[in-house]
Amino acid sequence: MERPADLASTFRLDGRVAVVIGGTGALCSRMAEGLAEAGALAVVVGRDRAKGEAVVAELAAGGLAAAFEPCDAADRGELRDLVARVLAAHGRIDVLVNGAGANSSTPFLEIDDDELERLVAIDQLAVVRACQEFGRYFVERAGTTGEGASIVNVGSVSGRTPLSRVFTYAMAKAAVHNLTLNLAREWGPLGIRCNVLVPGFFPAEQNRAILTPERVKAILRRSAPKDGVPAKEVDTAKVLERGLLRMDPERHTCTWKNEPVTLTVTEFLILQALATRPGVVKSRNALMDAAYDDQVYVDDRTIDSHIKRLRKKMRMVDDDFSAIETLYGIGYRYNEE
Repeated sequence: MERPADLASTFRLDGRVAVVIGGTGALCSRMAEGLAEAGALAVVVGRDRAKGEAVVAELAAGGLAAAFEPCDAADRGELRDLVARVLAAHGRIDVLVNGAGANSSTPFLEIDDDELERLVAIDQLAVVRACQEFGRYFVERAGTTGEGASIVNVGSVSGRTPLSRVFTYAMAKAAVHNLTLNLAREWGPLGIRCNVLVPGFFPAEQNRAILTPERVKAILRRSAPKDGVPAKEVDTAKVLERGLLRMDPERHTCTWKNEPVTLTVTEFLILQALATRPGVVKSRNALMDAAYDDQVYVDDRTIDSHIKRLRKKMRMVDDDFSAIETLYGIGYRYNEE
C-alpha cells in the first residue's frame, strides 16, 4: 500500500512494539502495516494462525518487522498470557490496537441471547479486558519509568449514527467510544494516550454479507456531505504563530522550524497556553486549567512531566530548542525566538 512521502518524517516508532488485536482482518492488518512502516515491531494477534502468519509473511516480504501471536480476545486468561508472551519475547509493549470485531444484521426482535452475548463479548468486552490487561503494564511502567503508551480502540460510525441496522454491533461500539473517553481522562496524566478511531464501512469479512448494494447506497446517502456545504478551510485567525512555532488548533498540528512535531492533546494545550502570551509566566495551576477540565485534578509533578516530554519532542527536531523556560517555584513561560 502506497504511503505519503512524508510519513517517515512525521511519525516514527523505531524501537517500539505495537500489538494489533484483530490484525488478521482487512482493516487492522493494514494498521499493523502502517505501524511497522513507522519502525515498530508489529505483533499481529488473532485466532486464525494461518491468516496471522500470512499477514506477517506479507509484512516481512516488504522488509517490515512483524510477529504473530494467537489469542481469543474475548478470553481474559488468553489476553493475560498474551501480555506475558509479548513481554518475554520482545521486552516491551508501547502500542495496543483493539480491532477484533464481529457483526450481524439480525432484526432487533429476532436477536437471541446467544447472538447478543457473542457479539457483546467480541465487540465490547474484549476491548474492556484488553485495556485492563495491557493497561496494568502501561500504568505500572509509567509510574516507574515515566514512559507513556498508546491505546487505539477501533469504534465504528454505526456507534454514533444508526446507519445499517446492526443493532448489537452498534450498541457495543458506542460503549467502546465511551470507554475510550473515560480512559483518556483517567490515564492521560500518565502519558498513556487513549483514542478511538471511527471508521466507516469496509467490505471486510465480518460485514461483507450485510452490505448489499442497496444498503451501501442508503448508507452513503445518510453519511455524505450535504450539497452546497463547502469543505472547511483553515481559519487563519485561530492559527498561532510565534517565531519558529506554528500551531493549528483545529487540525491539532504543530510545527517548529517548519518541521512537524507530534503532540498529545494535553501537551498541545499546555504549549498553546504558554505560547499565546510570550514572556508571561504561567503557574502550574494555570496550565492545569488550560489542559484539563474542572473534574480532573493533577498535581504539579504531572505538569512538570508534560513540560519535560514537550521539550524532548521539540529537541527531536531542534537540538537547541529552549523556548520554554522554567522559573523555579513559580511556573513556566514561553520566550519567542
